[in-house]
Amino acid sequence: MKRRILSALLALGAMAAFPASAQTVHPTPIDYRVVGSNPEIVQKFNADIVKLIGKNSGYEIRRMAPDSKLFVYVNQDVNDGINNQGVSIAVAHVSNLEAFYIASKIIPSKQSDSISVKNALVNLINEEGELHYLNVAHIDKPTDSEIGEVCKSIVSTFFQKTPANAGR
Repeated sequence: MKRRILSALLALGAMAAFPASAQTVHPTPIDYRVVGSNPEIVQKFNADIVKLIGKNSGYEIRRMAPDSKLFVYVNQDVNDGINNQGVSIAVAHVSNLEAFYIASKIIPSKQSDSISVKNALVNLINEEGELHYLNVAHIDKPTDSEIGEVCKSIVSTFFQKTPANAGR
């Protein structure tokens, strides 16, 4: 926990030390998670999402202090009298940009009363972020082509709602 707080403070300090106009353009840091009930299906989603993110040079996967995060939950239908091979998919986008913005204004402050606010910001940044988008989908059978099409849509929508270099 202390390491996470220290890393977040270092990232915020570096961000505050260099104004955006002086920085070179870097890929937007993002993170993602794919979880679900069937490890094989989760792996297929994971592989497709990593491949699609990797094709776009405007983004980089970073686990610590990303601007935005993509969460995908895949659940294989069970006890379904019509189609027990179906897969339900929930997608969420969360963002820490608001917390980073506030931090960039407060971190440079030397006022002693801002220490409690700085600590609260570190805690906020270490959380998952603010929910910005939530959606669900369903596929009848988790074939490679069906998973690929759903992943294209998921990543494309995430990129549309998380423009590269629009954050810090």
